[in-house]
Amino acid sequence: MANWIGRLPLVSRLLLANGAVIVAGAMAGTLLTRKLADQSPLSLALAFALVGVALSLLLNYAVLAYTLRPLSSLTTTVDQVQDGHTSVRARLKADQDPEIARLSLALNTMLDRLAAHTATIEANQEQLRALSIKVISAQEEERRRIARELHDDTSQALASLLIQLERMDSAIPAELDELKQRLASARELTLQTMNGLRLLVADLRPLVLDDLGLVPAIRWYAKNRLEPEGIDVEFEADPDLPRLAPAVEIALFRIAQEAISNIVRHADASLVRLKLGCNHDVSLMVEDDGAGFDDRLVQASPTGEHMGLFGIRERVAALGGRLEVASAAGRGTTLRVLLPAYEGSE
Repeated sequence: MANWIGRLPLVSRLLLANGAVIVAGAMAGTLLTRKLADQSPLSLALAFALVGVALSLLLNYAVLAYTLRPLSSLTTTVDQVQDGHTSVRARLKADQDPEIARLSLALNTMLDRLAAHTATIEANQEQLRALSIKVISAQEEERRRIARELHDDTSQALASLLIQLERMDSAIPAELDELKQRLASARELTLQTMNGLRLLVADLRPLVLDDLGLVPAIRWYAKNRLEPEGIDVEFEADPDLPRLAPAVEIALFRIAQEAISNIVRHADASLVRLKLGCNHDVSLMVEDDGAGFDDRLVQASPTGEHMGLFGIRERVAALGGRLEVASAAGRGTTLRVLLPAYEGSE
């Protein structure tokens, strides 16, 4: 009997319930009329009304609570999904109202499709992250190769040229002033070329990063890039910072390099603070007291002079990290990066 009633549509249940309430009310009224026939009409009417209303409310409450219980279960399921528990599913019963069963089945189907779609997106993001890391690693390897060749071959050739020019200058008689001036100009041009080449090698792949590690590399680059521009540098590093995976060290150095270059080009700052630490994840902070900018506009249109910040976002996303940029016009900029440490070598 209960199973048969449970399979009835919701409207049919409510009609049956209200019909039962009417019948029960009529029967109760008849019994009360017989028992209270010798009472006054007013007492009889009041008693009949009170009992009828109480019985009607009681039965309606019981029927509605029983009938709408599956809807309450669906509401609970939806609330859990909104709270982030996407693995929950609506319960299906054999004696369930067919309309509610269809609704539960539709909800479960939607949740299954959502789960499958989310899994596909996560898999694609993981593949894209792995591909991005491979591309970045390939770029860095090519940078390293070019930097080594420039350092070992071109720099040595220029050094040899400078030595030859000095020997020629010493061999030329003092009275040949014009020739000596030309040699001096050639030496000066050679020195300028060597200095420019040294900066180019540092931008491509600072050898100090390979030889000494991340902390000396960032400290060296910040001082050599900022102090000649009249910008004071404060650098703080965690003394217990371990040697990180090469991909993480390269990413952090490139992020610091790009942030420092942006400060030199756009910020008009007088002080830059850098902080490097590690607590499960490795963190990098670059803060300046310069002109600042509206980060909302940069996020809406990452083009032009703010492509460097867009590149930083891409590097951080490729390693599964988090980037925070706080800036306002005239109030400077603070850039914070948090990356998984992945200690050790690869």
